[in-house]
Amino acid sequence: MVIHSQRGRSTGKSLFTPSSSSFAANDSIPLLQAIIAWLGVTVSKFYNWRQRYGRVNEHNGWVPRDFWLDPSEKEAIIGFHLKNPLEGYRRLTFMMLDAE
Repeated sequence: MVIHSQRGRSTGKSLFTPSSSSFAANDSIPLLQAIIAWLGVTVSKFYNWRQRYGRVNEHNGWVPRDFWLDPSEKEAIIGFHLKNPLEGYRRLTFMMLDAE
């Protein structure tokens, strides 16, 4: 999105690119405030989004994957659960840790 000045000429700077050090022009500030209000987010949240623009989402923790456990480990977990079917997953986890 290129911001146009009041005279109709393009300023040549994009409003949303993180590489720009400042916004297109002083007259674009009300437009930016209107966009932020329309989005319904705070100004700080908008600038956080702007800083992360184009990056992979790394703000969450690691996602557990199926390949992190060997088949023998999966079988041991399932076998331990079958021996203790009335225990919840948290208690079962600590029981497994204590059994080692």
